[in-house]
Amino acid sequence: MSARNDIINSIYLDWNVFQDIMQNRKSSRLAEILEEARAKHYSIPYSHAHIYDLLRCSNSDYVKNDINKLKVITHQVCIAPHRDGSGLCTDCFPPNLIYEAMKENRGDNQEIK
Repeated sequence: MSARNDIINSIYLDWNVFQDIMQNRKSSRLAEILEEARAKHYSIPYSHAHIYDLLRCSNSDYVKNDINKLKVITHQVCIAPHRDGSGLCTDCFPPNLIYEAMKENRGDNQEIK
């Protein structure tokens, strides 16, 4: 994992906005704006809440596709609580690993790669 970053330099997107980008439901300008923000050193993190939404899906191909797209959009940056409980941070962590850990905690055991 990489060093923690300041959360202020992050743009947090609702899962529906990620879906809009993934399914090309919105103007391509949205993706361009996010790339411009990234060029200005903003991160676009995913969260455990996004992964939780994926856990509700029973179609493994859909989940695998979304996780792969999520990796590209977010550059694998995740927003999560600091380990010491002092607030939130961003960290680089592959969403498929978060998905598998959360799935295991639920009692499921199918792996997504």
